[in-house]
This record gives sequence, C-alpha cells and structure tokens, in this order.
Amino acid sequence: MQKDDLFAAIKSRATKIDNMDELRFGQLVLTGLSTSTEYNFDSAVGFICQVRKGASDAGEDVVLLRHSNGELVCHLAQVFLEIPENLVLNSLAHFSRGIDVELVENPELTYMIGEHLPESGFIIPIRPPVSIDI
Repeated sequence: MQKDDLFAAIKSRATKIDNMDELRFGQLVLTGLSTSTEYNFDSAVGFICQVRKGASDAGEDVVLLRHSNGELVCHLAQVFLEIPENLVLNSLAHFSRGIDVELVENPELTYMIGEHLPESGFIIPIRPPVSIDI
C-alpha cells in the first residue's frame, strides 16, 4: 500500500488511547496534530520506545517514538491514537528501522533526550527532585 493511502486509512481508523498506562514497547501509534511539523506518515506515525512518567517541566509524561525515517522523537503533551492491527504490518514496511532492530541494537532500551538524561527501560518512573545542600 502506498504511504499516502496508508496514512489516510490510519487517520480514518485509528482510535484514541485514553489510558497512557496501557502503552507498550513497540506499539505503533499515530500522534495527534502538531503545529511544529507537517502532519504526514513520516512525522505522525511511530512506535513507542520509552515512556518517562511526569518528566516534562509541567509534570506530563514524555514519550519517545521511533518514526519511519529512523529518527527518535520526544513527544510531550501529545495525544496518541492506536493504529488498527490490520494496518500495522503495512505501516512497518515503510520504516527504515524496525522494532526487532531496536531490541537487538538497544536491548537495555537506553535512550537520551538530546545530549542529556540517559534512562534505561521502557517505563521510567517519576524521579523525585534533587536538592543540593551548600
């Protein structure tokens, strides 16, 4: 299936994920609209690599997605929609880096946001603030 036709099918059939606690590694999702990027298959479809609970400055979850071009993108304050199972294989055929490669090359699921904050694992719990006594 061509990418544009696939994206149209995904947009019309994806269902909103209401419970962020049910996200799972490798789950293929569609992001909600974003004002910062063009809304197409390459920018809006990805598989979940890591969830950092309450990690944004506003205390929201941060979700790291691997997009079809192989780029790891940090999403916060984002709506996610689950892609129907019958569209997942067609979608993954357009990815330059598959879920299996992700697990082989990064079995500890260690990711960084920018050049900072390395974390390992799928669900990263809320970290208490660090205070330094001087």
